[in-house]
Amino acid sequence: MKNAEWSRPPSAASDSYVADGVASAARDGNRVAIVTRRRGVLPWRSYGRGGRLRFFVCALVLSVLVGVGCTAELGDTTFLQEPDPATSSTRQSGAAAGQSAAVDVVSYGAGLSSSDCEQQSEHESDPNTHKSWEPVFYCHNAAGAPLYAQPSNGPVVGWMDTRKSWFVCYARGARHAGNNDVWYYTQGDRAAAGYTARNAWGYMPAVHLTTKVDPYPGIPACNGVLPVAQATCPSSGCVEPLGLKAEKARTNDIGATFEGICGDSNHDYGYHVPAHVLRQTKPDDGSLQGTVNEPVCAAHAAAIDIGMNWPASRQWLKWLIGEIRAGRITGVAEVIGSYSDDKHVMYWSSTATPKWPDVGRDYYERGGEGHYSWSHVAVFRSTTDRDHGLLRGWSRAGLVPPSPPSRPAPSSQPRVPEVECFVFDDGFQRMEGPSDAVYFAGPGEACIGDESTKGKCRKWFGRCRTKGEHVPVHFETFEDGHNSPSAANDAVYVRAAGSACVADGSRAGTCHKWFGEAKAADGRQVTCKLFDNSYDHMTAGTQAIYYRAGSSICLPDGTPQGTCRKWFGRCEAR
Repeated sequence: MKNAEWSRPPSAASDSYVADGVASAARDGNRVAIVTRRRGVLPWRSYGRGGRLRFFVCALVLSVLVGVGCTAELGDTTFLQEPDPATSSTRQSGAAAGQSAAVDVVSYGAGLSSSDCEQQSEHESDPNTHKSWEPVFYCHNAAGAPLYAQPSNGPVVGWMDTRKSWFVCYARGARHAGNNDVWYYTQGDRAAAGYTARNAWGYMPAVHLTTKVDPYPGIPACNGVLPVAQATCPSSGCVEPLGLKAEKARTNDIGATFEGICGDSNHDYGYHVPAHVLRQTKPDDGSLQGTVNEPVCAAHAAAIDIGMNWPASRQWLKWLIGEIRAGRITGVAEVIGSYSDDKHVMYWSSTATPKWPDVGRDYYERGGEGHYSWSHVAVFRSTTDRDHGLLRGWSRAGLVPPSPPSRPAPSSQPRVPEVECFVFDDGFQRMEGPSDAVYFAGPGEACIGDESTKGKCRKWFGRCRTKGEHVPVHFETFEDGHNSPSAANDAVYVRAAGSACVADGSRAGTCHKWFGEAKAADGRQVTCKLFDNSYDHMTAGTQAIYYRAGSSICLPDGTPQGTCRKWFGRCEAR
């Protein structure tokens, strides 16, 4: 098989088998299956010869003459040819011109009449904000609707091609043509140029949904969700990243002095200095070490100094250390500050021993005193676009109790369990984990992340299990077309590029190109996603993965190479 496609042999039960979430076509003779991320698979031969001709005539005539698409439906799957958003007609409603955000209003397709959203127990994770949601809400929307970087007019970061799509939360922002200020957060089907790294996550104005009321009852508010980051990362200078801008705004809200994010001329090391500067001046600086410090943007500063001139500041610092120690606030690299005004400054760090004690070690500053009047908080460089919530919920007087969360309506569908795996050497020795993410540093090196540059690496990965339930999960290895599958096994290692092996009592084991087709011991199918550091550029789930070379693994997408990332994980048992 020349392409990185992975199709089962034709059968009456399965016309095609192409990795979920990737637009591709699998050809087998005169058979073509079209796959879209949200709408499923429709075998081409299902239309019949006359249906195929009528479909093409419809698509050609309508698309050219009136700019609309054709839809052919079979059961609950649909092959869609949507209009180009740039040429779609517009519909104005609500506020008068000049009184709303300048968003594109897209015409609704025929048959779009439902005003109700449907709750589904699906688990969606946003690699931009590191937030996850369950359940999600499927609502009817305009095909070709744009998604914006923020809940307001501004850059378009993607488009939604489907007419029924899931949404995870809402935010209030600028008023738009729907005569309200509600915007829904979701992942689109196509990313705009310059924003591909954001995976099409953005805000859709409510005017593009058919909801009766906004926000739609049950959909939660987007607490802590950041707007999509800037399209490009500058190659020079220092940028205040979105995650720390959120803390800067909270600093101002409580009346504390904002002391800075980007370091001044006195800063020549550490997290206040952008990575691109340190790589030239201090390449061994501790703030550059480990996969956790591979920067989102090399121009980002990764620390904020918060003034302690507000009444509850010392109480806040004790709370912050406690939240980090308990694991409720993550991604923090170090903290410097004082619990009192007596100039006893302490230092806490993710690399110290013990980690995050209640009382940090004494800190003696280079160049004088100061950190008793402000607190320094640094975050890992891989998390600068994430809202860490360092000051969330605090006022000048203290911590404001959160409002009780609204309880979603009960769902008949159970939560989809996630899967975690271990890494280990022969005989299940020197086991490390569990982790929801694994990468290969090379042949015979399966690694999970830690605070070192490489992570914890062993020969094998396996002993996978569902989180909480601890139901064992086993993988197979196989060739193209799921040919020559191995027996299911709880340990896999990569021997070389294109060679993944399971133990069979021999020295090398049973080796094939692909690994996957994972199943839980109770029969549930398991799919895994691929992604880069910090869960960026996450793909949809797949049941077939091959080791390409270096730290690159790939899933099938119809191209010779496939879609490749560094890590696999975030597996789910369904």
